Amino acid sequence: MRQILYFLLLISTSILAQDQGARNCSFVASKLSFDRNVQIEITNVVTIPVHIIVVHKDNEQIGQGRNLTDAQIISQFSVLNQDFRRLNPDTNNTPSEFLPVAADCMIEFCLADTDPDGNPTNGITRYVYNSNNVTENYLDQTIKPATIWNPDYYLNIWTARISDDGYAYMPSDGVPSYMDGVVVRDTYFGFGGSAQLPFDRGHMATHEIGHYLGLFHTWGPFSGCTIGDGISDTPDQQNYYYDCPSYPQNSCGSSDMFMNYMDYVDDACLNLFTEGQKIAMHNTIQNGRPGLLQSYGCSSVDPISITEINIKENKKLIKSINVFGKEISKHTKNQILFYIYNDGSVEKMFFN
Repeated sequence: MRQILYFLLLISTSILAQDQGARNCSFVASKLSFDRNVQIEITNVVTIPVHIIVVHKDNEQIGQGRNLTDAQIISQFSVLNQDFRRLNPDTNNTPSEFLPVAADCMIEFCLADTDPDGNPTNGITRYVYNSNNVTENYLDQTIKPATIWNPDYYLNIWTARISDDGYAYMPSDGVPSYMDGVVVRDTYFGFGGSAQLPFDRGHMATHEIGHYLGLFHTWGPFSGCTIGDGISDTPDQQNYYYDCPSYPQNSCGSSDMFMNYMDYVDDACLNLFTEGQKIAMHNTIQNGRPGLLQSYGCSSVDPISITEINIKENKKLIKSINVFGKEISKHTKNQILFYIYNDGSVEKMFFN
């Protein structure tokens, strides 16, 4: 069942990723669920140790082609820590209507200084693969198993010359642990330097790590105004935006938050996560990636914990729809349905 479920979800998310004219991003999760009955009391900054794997050709010296420099990699960490702490220099570009929900997510990232065996490291692995492009399948099935550090305790990020701009895996019992992590096209990794327009400010990694921490695109797992992303303070949105649209834009009866890091616009126009997304990401860390809280991958950072508060509410099923957004009243075999509740939560159900 897990293999079937994984396959079906891979198809659905890949279809979403192949829309033309925008970022080409995909993610896979075997549980599409937003629990409105859980809130997180966030009292500490969570620091996530990161292992970077640079995939490059053997004739590319450091600083040439795909073989990114240490400085380029470090620039990416500067961006991540700005974006997730709302220290980015363009916060003044956030529209005033969204300022009340713009969040310091209290998540930071450090380049690992201790490897899984307890040895000192610079947190960077360089892996030779002599091909002009790396397919997603080869990266997942060959390169990742050869290079991954324990994904329970490290966020693994691969940079490679892939056809997509990036992809990630949410916490999932349908995805093998050796595939877990984030992949970013090398030409869109880091700030300036070798990073290329229009994704030259490091927000591609921010976007993919958002998926890794449980966030969907701002328009949800599917386009349309019905489901949304399960986050109450991101307005319902018909579909993605791209380029750098003028503000305001409307699609589902309200102003769209296209400048959210989980949309598809150019790096220059992205500038916020919301309080709801912050809670969702900490919820994912607490329940889906708890090992990150106990990691000693960054020796200068003590492991911490966050407190979970459960608030029980009664919720009522409003409707059930299939992967195409059509309302369904009868269940059949080998079918994926999304249950939509009156509190805004969405749960996936698989019938076999």
